[in-house]
Amino acid sequence: MSEAVLAKQADILRANKMGKLRQRRGGLDSSFAAMQEALATGEKSLAHVNTRAAGLKHIGFGPFKRENQDEFFIQVGEFGGLHSSNLFCVFDGHGTYGKDAALYSRQLLPRLLDVEMTKYFQRVNTDSDDGLKGAVEVLITEVFGETERSLSQFGVNLASSGTTASVAYQQGNRLWVASAGDSRAIMCSRVRDQWRALPLTIDHRPRRDSERERIEAAGARVAPKRLPSGRTVGEPRLWLQNAHGPGLLLSRSLGDLTAATVGCTSDPEVSFTTLRPGVDHVLVMASDGVWDVLTNEQVCDIVVESPDPHIACRRVLDAALYEWEERMSADNITVLVVEFDWGEEGSLSVNSMDAAALASSSSNRVEDMPAPEAAGVAPALASPGLA
Repeated sequence: MSEAVLAKQADILRANKMGKLRQRRGGLDSSFAAMQEALATGEKSLAHVNTRAAGLKHIGFGPFKRENQDEFFIQVGEFGGLHSSNLFCVFDGHGTYGKDAALYSRQLLPRLLDVEMTKYFQRVNTDSDDGLKGAVEVLITEVFGETERSLSQFGVNLASSGTTASVAYQQGNRLWVASAGDSRAIMCSRVRDQWRALPLTIDHRPRRDSERERIEAAGARVAPKRLPSGRTVGEPRLWLQNAHGPGLLLSRSLGDLTAATVGCTSDPEVSFTTLRPGVDHVLVMASDGVWDVLTNEQVCDIVVESPDPHIACRRVLDAALYEWEERMSADNITVLVVEFDWGEEGSLSVNSMDAAALASSSSNRVEDMPAPEAAGVAPALASPGLA
């Protein structure tokens, strides 16, 4: 048998193995509509849910990891002018100016959303569900777009750089999760004495069928990276039709203006669920440094066996690093764990924050963050060459 045939067979076996591995890890195995259909939305609205949260980030290692481009944000209580409203965000930057994109998004998006939520809830009755679900979804979507526009206005070079954004807004037992990119969110729920990891987002990558169809219709070319030898490696990426770039592994993000000419968008997909007392216990949000090496179920098993959110974050980080070490490199890792304590009655009227979370996040309230113009982000330079 010729070397060419043997090489082709090896490629097929490798592709099949990776395909099964990615399917096992989750993120792409259902449509967004099917995912939303599986989420509970009919529970009675509760004004208050006792909530604790913690988060941490860790720089990766390897030849291309010179800085940590991840950011996260936590605010428990008083978000959008409401005592029982909380906000949790994860940003994973990429490209030459990815660190700036993530840092500025962390400073801008919570501020913008806080202003819009405050204005909205000054006009409506928060006890009524009429129109609330759709209104909050629209507000979050608009703030994603406004954040992207503001990044450029503040001098962040977005030609071939950007950031993912996953945002969870909690109001009592109502939860909206918006995502652009692949910083996934899951809910750890106990159903009939069995723990289940319920996805709240689906990764936005070109290999996802619905995303591939959307960006190809916009003019993108979807294909794996091709080496000088002619062989292809890795999963499908987003390319310009007749150019060797940008080769983006995402189909949605804040930024990536070159990729935006062929379908990459900052528009998030927004899921909604009403938390079930005694059933929905832990929300986990993390960058792909976690999800590329651990399954939804593995992460769920780790966090539900942890005594508090801070320890849960540390254990997820350790488990991810253990898997990455076998590859002699590691992506940046950010993990955020939110615990819902239902108590004996299933609902508590106090919002609290794990003290460890205060030590894990440099700023936990919108009003405590420095003004974006004081962040010192370098002005936009000439667009870097396409990869």
